[in-house]
Amino acid sequence: MGSEMCIRDRHPTEPKPNATGEWSPFEWPVGPSEPCAAPWPGADRLFADVAWSRRSAVGESIGLGPAGNLLHHLTKDADDRLVGRAGIPVHRRITPSAGGLHPYSFLCIGDEDRRALLYDPATHAFMPMAVSHHDLYGLNHREVSEILGSAPGVTVRVMIDAAKVSAAYRDPETLILRDAGAILSVAGMLAEWLDLLACPLGFMGGAFLNVIGLPSERLIGAGGFQLSAKQA
Repeated sequence: MGSEMCIRDRHPTEPKPNATGEWSPFEWPVGPSEPCAAPWPGADRLFADVAWSRRSAVGESIGLGPAGNLLHHLTKDADDRLVGRAGIPVHRRITPSAGGLHPYSFLCIGDEDRRALLYDPATHAFMPMAVSHHDLYGLNHREVSEILGSAPGVTVRVMIDAAKVSAAYRDPETLILRDAGAILSVAGMLAEWLDLLACPLGFMGGAFLNVIGLPSERLIGAGGFQLSAKQA
C-alpha cells in the first residue's frame, strides 16, 4: 500500500476484520519534545451556531499555539485503556475511527516557526522531525499555495499508519479514506469553535512524506488543512 494510495475501482474491495494481525508503534525520527501551552476551550456556543458558521477559508497568520490547542481537542482521549481487535490499543475521541484505532498522526509546519513538527497527543507537545531536507518549509509553502493561492498560518498534514489499520482489517483502504474525511470535518468544526479558520487541502501528500524520508509502505499521506486566524 503506497503513500499515494488511489482507489480506481468503482466497487473497491470491502474491508473485513482481521483478528490475527500484529502491530507495534512506529518509531518517529524526532528530537526532544517542546511542550505546548496549556489547552483552552472555545466559546460557549450552541452546536448549530458552530456548524452553520463554519467556513473553509484562509485568513491571517497564526503561531503554533492555536494549532496545538486544536490538535489537543481533536485527539483528546475519553478513555485510553481500551483494547480492540487483534489486541491493538483503541481510543475514544471526538472523531469517529474504524475500530477505534485512530491510526493518524499530525505534522505541522507554520509560517512563523518554519520547522516540521510532529504533534504528540500523549504529552501535548511538538517534536521536531529530524530531516535533512534544507527547505521543507519552502516546499510545503509552494504545495499549499498552488491550491489555496497563499499559505498563511500552520499547515497540518494528516499521516495514517497503514500497518495499524492492516493489522485489524484486511483491505482497509476505504476505512483509511473514511477516517481522513472524518478528521477534516471535525477539525473544521473545532476551528470555528476556537474562532479560527481551517481550510482542507486538496492533496494526499504522500510525496511530501517521502521527501522527509518516512517509509511509504508504512505511512500514508491523507490530506490535511491550513489553519489560520480570522481576519479582523
